[in-house]
Amino acid sequence: MAPEAEFELGAIAIAEALKGRTIGSTTVEDARGLVDIDSEEATAIFLQLFLSEPEGETWPLEDNMALRAAVLDAIAQLELPPVSVYVRLIPLTPEPLDEDGRLFA
Repeated sequence: MAPEAEFELGAIAIAEALKGRTIGSTTVEDARGLVDIDSEEATAIFLQLFLSEPEGETWPLEDNMALRAAVLDAIAQLELPPVSVYVRLIPLTPEPLDEDGRLFA
């Protein structure tokens, strides 16, 4: 199998492995993985993890560290060829809403 095809399948598998997982007080509500070219012109996997709303202003550091470990574990289980993986943590509601459901200015 060509590395790009293997990376595509790996991106999907990593996203699926993380979707629905709860780590501490943080839940991965949805996850998406795609393969693209990074800033160094190399093929890379880009993960978008859509997380439950944090209890405070941001997610707990312990949850972030455990989530990072979960991503690394998912990658290790796939035995992919060497590839950079970029992870973006996204809240389900990316912008705060006012009481009428409008975005704050």
